[in-house]
Amino acid sequence: MKLKSILTNFWVESTLNSYSIILFSNNKILAMLLLLVTFMTPKIGLIGLLFLLCFHLLLVILGFSKVEIKSGVLGFNALLVGLSIAYSYEINLYFIGLFCISILLSLVIIIWCKNYFKRYHLP
Repeated sequence: MKLKSILTNFWVESTLNSYSIILFSNNKILAMLLLLVTFMTPKIGLIGLLFLLCFHLLLVILGFSKVEIKSGVLGFNALLVGLSIAYSYEINLYFIGLFCISILLSLVIIIWCKNYFKRYHLP
């Protein structure tokens, strides 16, 4: 019962859905497995998770629908960007700037794509 209440939390559910949608799934067990796999290299796992949580927080602040955020469709690209910059760069002052710029650029690109597809009635 306690595990079910944790898994229905907005932040946990949106994070797990973003992980699972990478493999075109909606399975929470697969999402937890992917989360654990990314933490095999702790730096990559932590930065990817932090990138995703910051991205979701920015979406909530900007007033996006919590249903869309919770589905994971908006966040999985940001997760992939976060994992890739964590793999490619060392953590230093420049990385922090790149981290912030990447979040903002990911947000702009995802909003633009979402609106572009919506205009032409694409999924």
